[in-house]
Amino acid sequence: MVNLSASLEQGIHDKALPEAHAAIAAPSFEQLFSRLQLLRMLALGGLTGPHDAASAAVLFERLADDINAAFPTGSPALEPLREAFRRIPMIRDPDQRLARARGLIDQLTAALTEIESQYSKRSPANWRVGATPGRLWRWIVVGLALCVLLAGRLAYEPIFIGRVVFPGHAPRMSDLQQLRDALASYYNDHGSYPKSAANGAEWNGLEWNGQSSNWIAGLAPQYLPVLPRDPRRDDNRYNQYIYRSDGRDYKFLMLMPEDCQYTIARHPELSDPARNVLKQCYAYGYWTAGARGW
Repeated sequence: MVNLSASLEQGIHDKALPEAHAAIAAPSFEQLFSRLQLLRMLALGGLTGPHDAASAAVLFERLADDINAAFPTGSPALEPLREAFRRIPMIRDPDQRLARARGLIDQLTAALTEIESQYSKRSPANWRVGATPGRLWRWIVVGLALCVLLAGRLAYEPIFIGRVVFPGHAPRMSDLQQLRDALASYYNDHGSYPKSAANGAEWNGLEWNGQSSNWIAGLAPQYLPVLPRDPRRDDNRYNQYIYRSDGRDYKFLMLMPEDCQYTIARHPELSDPARNVLKQCYAYGYWTAGARGW
């Protein structure tokens, strides 16, 4: 196994083996966007020091390399983005370093989305009926199954899917509405929202910042009896409710919920535009206009 890994690594980096490089480093758009979301999650974690920033810069550069390798006629914005990310570890102020990283990740998301749009227009062959008859039959079977499910949707969906498949869905919807109402009441009384850590530059939540019983400061018990917790109730920091606010705007998210696709299919306005790209679903929640891109 060690020898195989070494051979793969050598195949990727050795300029004398372009065929190996092309075969290994030609991921799909879905894979590229998934890796981009891992970068976003790393930035979401805070990039607490130059070491974290350097690691993110390496991942960013490798992702840009893979995009260029797979789609050589892609966006001209990739090279300046790569150069800008290399300079992030040199920024001493952690807030500026974090803000710069997040901004560049958003720009890379936009560039990759543009490339994906261009290639989808050029490559309609994936949808030709005669190209893959086996795939066509699979879609027919899936379509028939969906018809059967839709026929009984009104009778069975609320019970089976809402309660059995995604038992955390109803509690999350209730928590979401209660927190939104509580934040609105707080704003009416104070003229601002409760600020999160680092004067609004970082996220609060269990395993993030803030006390476990008071991760949105000042909201409980005056506006809510207690602050809610994600129904999974585990210690994984990416399975939590998270909150960020600079006082003027706020964003509240359910992070990595298992009912993400199910929820945004019924409530598309809850889909997080900063994380849910190319049919990926990582978060949903509420936000004000100024916090849309956080």
